[in-house]
Amino acid sequence: MRDSNTESSNSSSTAKEYGSTFGKDFEILSTTDLKNLFSRAKILYFEIENTDKMGNDPDLQSGIRACIADLEKCSKGIRTLSIFSRNEHASDMITSNLQYMLPDFYLGRLYLKLIGKDVILDRLKALRLAIVSLESFLEKCNDAGLVSGDDKKTIDILNNQNQPGVGAKNDTGAVSANVDSRQLKIERFKRTRECEKQIEHIKQKLKNKGNNDSENFDDDEDLYRDMMFLSISNNIRTALDDINTANSEVSLLELQKKFQLQRMQEGSGDDLGDRKERPKETEKRGIEVTRIDANFQVKREVLKAGVFKPSWRQPTMSLEEYAKIEVADALEREKREAMKTKEEEMEKIKSHNVIEQGLEDDIEIVDKATMNDRAWDDWKDDNPKGSGRTKWF
Repeated sequence: MRDSNTESSNSSSTAKEYGSTFGKDFEILSTTDLKNLFSRAKILYFEIENTDKMGNDPDLQSGIRACIADLEKCSKGIRTLSIFSRNEHASDMITSNLQYMLPDFYLGRLYLKLIGKDVILDRLKALRLAIVSLESFLEKCNDAGLVSGDDKKTIDILNNQNQPGVGAKNDTGAVSANVDSRQLKIERFKRTRECEKQIEHIKQKLKNKGNNDSENFDDDEDLYRDMMFLSISNNIRTALDDINTANSEVSLLELQKKFQLQRMQEGSGDDLGDRKERPKETEKRGIEVTRIDANFQVKREVLKAGVFKPSWRQPTMSLEEYAKIEVADALEREKREAMKTKEEEMEKIKSHNVIEQGLEDDIEIVDKATMNDRAWDDWKDDNPKGSGRTKWF
């Protein structure tokens, strides 16, 4: 069995080979046609995902367009053949049909990789198509009950902000991407990692069963079904991240388009003539002579020395030097605290403490204890027992 998110290791096809198998006029007339076309589309999709080619490579862009064309045929075929019933829950779906939840997700991912001739307009078109495809994927998953937890919360926020699209539009007309908190993204990342571990575990189980020639196909189908649910769950989180990224890029491109339009308007009409005449004013100025003297040479050396300097202030000492200073300060502080503690103990020491601790040989401690005893006796003489009491009548 093949995972929907795993590149086939035994099949390899370029965009030309792929196009030669299914031409432009190819139509899906049966579930077999759909299965064959979608299988080949997945192979090309994962080749594109895992390629080392640059994004603007002509062969890669040709492959992306070929894959998009066939995935759109798959989406149309899924609707035509009524693969899914209206409001059908995931638990009621046939295991082999679960993979047909993914064409819109693949389309959204491919549109994000698409590069057109116009840097702004073609890119905006591709981004909006990607958002629409990813929205459609999320909507289908939500209706099928495949979305839960914080992912459902995020989708609900997106849907409630602006119908029928995703997010709330700002003053440029772009969709706002600030619907995802940092904490939600972190939680999504953790769940993705956990799902990937579970998928790898299931793959290993299926591999072991294949090596053992197990005939328990029901167990295999259950494992494959669980793996498909985990894969779709991961794709849901990927789609949410892609929508946020696409929305941010749309906002930037809309601003760039706006500024470009303003520059074109400023460069037209009478204003353009004024701007063309302005450089003539500088022609009236005479030739400025730069005198090379001692001051010029000094300034030149100063500027030259600062060319490769960083713009921020550099540290005045190394980490080792700073560590030595900190250690010395800590030792000095510890020494002062020890002396202070000893002095406090000396202030409280009495003669009986000296005998108990066996310090009779230390003259300094004995003298201090004697002075403390005398001070205590003097205080008792000045404050006899009961002198503070008063009789109440």
